[in-house]
Amino acid sequence: MASTNKTTNYELSQFLGSDKPAWLSDYNSDMNKIDAQMKLNADGVSSASGSASSANTAIGTLANLTTTDKTDLVRAINEVDGHADTASETASSALTTATSASTSVGNLQSYLTLSSVTTYSTTSQFSVTGGGGTVNSASITVARNADGTLGKVYGYIVLNGTNTSGNSTVKLNVDTGLRPTEEIVISGCGYSQADVNNVGTIATGLSMTINVDGTIVFQGYHPAGTVVYHRPLGCLLFIQNFGDQPE
Repeated sequence: MASTNKTTNYELSQFLGSDKPAWLSDYNSDMNKIDAQMKLNADGVSSASGSASSANTAIGTLANLTTTDKTDLVRAINEVDGHADTASETASSALTTATSASTSVGNLQSYLTLSSVTTYSTTSQFSVTGGGGTVNSASITVARNADGTLGKVYGYIVLNGTNTSGNSTVKLNVDTGLRPTEEIVISGCGYSQADVNNVGTIATGLSMTINVDGTIVFQGYHPAGTVVYHRPLGCLLFIQNFGDQPE
């Protein structure tokens, strides 16, 4: 009979006093197990030795390089590092430029957006400051951007008739939010329209002065004895003096 007990790791035969060993089969089986494990151990040692040998060869090859070769190798490594640093700096610069461009576009969009639109239609907001007549009715709309440097002024002012002909001056006495750094006069911003007896409808140019406090003054021709419509047109106005105002 075969052994009753076996060793823990490889199950080699262990006998009790009551066993009757089958020596041939027990012995041969145990020897095969021992032989197989010894072969695995030998193969593992050989593989580890080969890896160590290869590592030693690589170290030896590097150690055997001439000074010039080593210098060239270091230069090549530094050049690669330099290109990597340059690429990183270029990418960083491109990102900064893109961010700056995005900010500029955002600022331009804010500048061009007429976010505030207000209509002034109460006659008490207007006063005739020259040329006579009174304000019959009005509806002036002011559209502007956030800081009052770009805008539109459009609508109408109706003046009652006067006894004499001449230029009439009408002031919108409200802070419209337009913000020139100095008084700006805009000629030809619209027209003054009147129906004159025996002549028909006439139209003359209208001028507009934007003051630093946001008030606006309109000036146009007012024939005697007739109602006049001052009509500023909805042109886009740059609320700043470029030094090109007509005299």
